[in-house]
Amino acid sequence: MPRARNPSRDRLAEAIALLLRCQAAFLARTVAADRELGETRRRSDEILRRIDERFDRIEALLLENLRLAQALPDRVREKLGIKIAPQP
Repeated sequence: MPRARNPSRDRLAEAIALLLRCQAAFLARTVAADRELGETRRRSDEILRRIDERFDRIEALLLENLRLAQALPDRVREKLGIKIAPQP
C-alpha cells in the first residue's frame, strides 16, 4: 500500500529547498564581495605606497631647501667679502 502524501512533509521539503537556494545565493554574493574587497585593498595598498614615496621625496626636497636657506646668509657674506669677527 502506497504511503499517503503528507502536506507538512511536502512544505518542509520545499522550505529546505528554498533555504538551500538562498544559502547558495548568499555564499555566491559573499565570495564576490570578498573578491572585490581584496581588489580594493590591493589598490589601496598601492596608492598608499605611492603616497609614501611621494611624501619621502617632498620631505627630502624640503630638508634640502632648509639647508640651503640656512647657509644663505654665510654664502652672501662670503660673496660680498664681509668678515664677521668671532664672538667671545
